[in-house]
Amino acid sequence: MEISYQRGNLRVAVLSHAAARLEEVGFDRLSLREIARTLGVSHAAPGKHFPTRAALQEALVVYGLDELADHLDGERSGDFAYELRAFVSDYVRWAADHPALAGMILARTSGPQKGTAEIREANQRAYGGVQAMLRKAREEGVILSADQDRVDMAILAVIQGLTAMASQGALGGRPLDDVIDGTVQTLLYGLVPRAAAGLQGG
Repeated sequence: MEISYQRGNLRVAVLSHAAARLEEVGFDRLSLREIARTLGVSHAAPGKHFPTRAALQEALVVYGLDELADHLDGERSGDFAYELRAFVSDYVRWAADHPALAGMILARTSGPQKGTAEIREANQRAYGGVQAMLRKAREEGVILSADQDRVDMAILAVIQGLTAMASQGALGGRPLDDVIDGTVQTLLYGLVPRAAAGLQGG
């Protein structure tokens, strides 16, 4: 029996099922017809919202960024080290649970395909909090104020590397919390202006 969905509700239902199926089969094997059968709607119904696979991919990236934004939206108060550790932990755990979606997000927000207005807006919703945290730390002299891109790339490299290792079981039996603590402490040491000055002068 075909189930009736309001237009907005069907779109959300398709994206939710597509995101889950993405982790099981990957994007290339993702089938809207299969999702339609699961939802009990006509095979053509999802195509009204996602007429092309490119449209589906873009919608999944926005959906994933909004899911990530909700996950990162917890109250954080404390010094920079505490806030950075909380962000890294929250991101790595979410991305390790959604490796395919996290990988798609990374490719569409940092690669040559980035640029749609909807993705940029969703990216800002997801990462606006950590950007504000870093901006505040720079203004207070807690981290280096020069070369903002270098700092941002270092943090991105850390969280993506930890995510890959956690999702692939490559932590060598170490508890994830311990790995996150050690990594953040090492990253912070590299961000301390005095340490950086010492390295430059060596």
